[in-house]
Amino acid sequence: MDDETPLHQAARAGEEEIAKLLIAAGADVTARDSHGQSPLHHSASRGHLGVVQGADVSVRGRGGDTLLHRAASFSAELIGLLLGAGADLEATDDEGKTPLHAAAAWGGAEHVRILLAAGADMGARTNDGETALHLTAGSPDALFLGFGHESDAKARVLLDAGIDVNARTVSGQTALDRARECNRPAVAEVLLHVASA
Repeated sequence: MDDETPLHQAARAGEEEIAKLLIAAGADVTARDSHGQSPLHHSASRGHLGVVQGADVSVRGRGGDTLLHRAASFSAELIGLLLGAGADLEATDDEGKTPLHAAAAWGGAEHVRILLAAGADMGARTNDGETALHLTAGSPDALFLGFGHESDAKARVLLDAGIDVNARTVSGQTALDRARECNRPAVAEVLLHVASA
């Protein structure tokens, strides 16, 4: 399926023992499927700790994303494991996004909190000049994705940490502009409250 190796399939399914046997037998952990993803990226996207444990934390996907980018979107526990293994907190993908940007767009408030506590640069900008707050303001409600975290909670975490609410993208858009454009009234309300304080 999509040029997946048996290791891709085991990693995606969270079959730790099978994955370990395949790796011990010489399976290539850097093999890419047709989407440019390694088995480790599949594991990180699903929070399968055992498959990722001990892996090369610098492995990148087709778009330049690291395992920490993936974990930042999906698993607080895996974020901790990867940071403990020396994952680069400020690694950027091809769009200039850091793991904090990934957490802000797709993860939960806890993921954002963990990365900030580890020293993530909240002022980091994507190639388009977006901050983590811009990505939070435009992200779909994580409840829709089944994570149980809402974008307004992520915005509060970033704002409490001191992120610049008035930062503008290359095109001049603020996070409030993004929240309005993406119809995120709860985030817009949080941003308006801080901007008027």
